[in-house]
Amino acid sequence: SSSSSSSSSPRQTLCGSSAGSIVSAAHMAGIPISDCMNVVTSCASAASAQGPLTALTPGFSLVDVLEPLMRTSIAESAGTEEAEALDEFARERMNGDRVRVFLTDPKLFRYPGDFKSHAFVNDFEGMEHVMSACLLSSYVPVATGPLSPAPGTAVHAATEYMKGRGAKRSTPEGVVDVDPIPQWYDGGLAAMFPKIDDGTVLVSPVSIRSPTNLVICPKWVGGEAGLKIGSRGMTADSSTNNLVGVKNMIMPQESKEYERIFAGAYDDAKRVCKEAGLVPA
Repeated sequence: SSSSSSSSSPRQTLCGSSAGSIVSAAHMAGIPISDCMNVVTSCASAASAQGPLTALTPGFSLVDVLEPLMRTSIAESAGTEEAEALDEFARERMNGDRVRVFLTDPKLFRYPGDFKSHAFVNDFEGMEHVMSACLLSSYVPVATGPLSPAPGTAVHAATEYMKGRGAKRSTPEGVVDVDPIPQWYDGGLAAMFPKIDDGTVLVSPVSIRSPTNLVICPKWVGGEAGLKIGSRGMTADSSTNNLVGVKNMIMPQESKEYERIFAGAYDDAKRVCKEAGLVPA
C-alpha cells in the first residue's frame, strides 16, 4: 500500500493506491488518527479471527469488513448521515484534484508496477463515488475480496457503481480520459507508488529509493544495489527489515504492534523531512 502528496501543483494533491487511497480519503475527510487506528485494528481482528489463513480464508472478504467502518468514520467526521449532505461533503473535501484514487485495469495489467495499466479518479460525484473508488483500489481477488463478488457484497456494489463512470490516465502526452470498464482492481498493482511529478513526496511502509522523488520510508540498511521494483527505476532494500515490513502488511498484528509501527513511521517521516529541510532541524 502507498500514498503520496505533491506540492508542485497550486493545491496539494494526495495520491493513493490500495490502502493509500483510503488514507488519502480519510485525511481529507478529517478523520482523527485515533479513529483510523480503530479501523485498522478492527480489520486486523476480523482477519485474525478467521484462523491461520487470516484474510485468505475462503469466504472472508476484508473489503466487506472495511466498508461499513469507513462509512461510519466519514459520516462521523461530516457530522451527518444524510445522503445529500454526505455527497456535498465528499465533493467539497475531495474534488478539485485534492485526492487521486488509483486503480488498475486488469486487461492491461502485465506485471507489478506496470504503470501503463493504471487509472485514477479525482472528480467525485458524491460519497458513493469516493467509497466505490477506494474499495476497488483496495480489491485484490482472493486476497482482500472474493474472486467472483456476489450481489450484496461491497466489491459487487462498488463494481456496479463504477461501471458507468470513467477515469483518467497519465501519459507522456498528459492526462487523458479513460472509458468505463467492467472491473477495476487494486491500484497498487499498477501504481505501487503513485505520483504526479518529480516534486511528489512518496510515502512507503517499506524501505525504497526513487531516482527522482523524495521518499518517506524506513531507513535503508541493506546493500546499495537493492531490488528493482516496477518500471520507473524504483529499488527496494533487500534487508530482513523490509521482509518483516512486508509481513506486517500482509499478516494482521496485535494492537500494540500497530502502535509500535505507527510510532516508527512518525519517526521516519520526521527524520526524512528534517534531512530534506522540509521542517526545522
